[in-house]
Amino acid sequence: MRRFFIVAAVFAAALSLNCTDAGAWGRTGHKVVVAIAQRHLSERTRRNIDALLGYDFREDASWMDDHRKDEEYAYTGNYHCMGMSRDYIYDPTVRMQMGGDCVSGLQFVDYMLTHTGELHAGDSVRIFHLRMLIHIVGDMHSLPHAYIYPQRNQWKCRLAGVEYKYHGFLDRIPDTIWAGKTVDEIALDIDTFSRRQIKACTKGSFVDWAQDCCTRDKVIYDVNPYGTYDMDPDTIEKITPAVREALAFAGYRLACLLEKYFSY
Repeated sequence: MRRFFIVAAVFAAALSLNCTDAGAWGRTGHKVVVAIAQRHLSERTRRNIDALLGYDFREDASWMDDHRKDEEYAYTGNYHCMGMSRDYIYDPTVRMQMGGDCVSGLQFVDYMLTHTGELHAGDSVRIFHLRMLIHIVGDMHSLPHAYIYPQRNQWKCRLAGVEYKYHGFLDRIPDTIWAGKTVDEIALDIDTFSRRQIKACTKGSFVDWAQDCCTRDKVIYDVNPYGTYDMDPDTIEKITPAVREALAFAGYRLACLLEKYFSY
């Protein structure tokens, strides 16, 4: 019990210090996704991305969150989340009416990065869509970023006497689980899949990936059903396995896509 209150206190502090860092996984989680991907890139792909950017591209992991309110990039705000049915089946209907979702965002990025030659696109276009790619893959796998309309998941809730919004609580869960750890330490801890497991998780289409994420997201509503104010006191422990798996899948799938687009 004492350990639980310490963890809760750390989490509350993290929220207060990072209240402007909106977005799935927080900055730490998004960087962890990139760090895992980097561990599985070929030397050629790593070299091509380094030449394109000139800096560690994990620094762009939250670029889309930082610029989502900029007028010229406002349309990308549609690509951060996705919808699902009450039985946790990926459902693009509502989000597509709003302008898109994680899947359509990845489909758009895929088109742009596989047709850069035909489109006579310069480095700035590649960089922009690389930034979108690394963030959307992270968002797709973030547990609260698939939700049922019109319920959503922004209800007020409380844990250890501290009030949150459920979505925001879950967004920053990596900072709680791995408090005091560096991004590389967290990536090393999570990156435990065998080659066979990685190959299996990177198969399929973007829609297949979206459904996989919706299925995994079910745990956050099993632990705390929609509208729950007083959260299960063991919430963090109960969802940690799903968080670990989601970050791992995101990292491996991102690496797969980076190899596809940047191994030229």
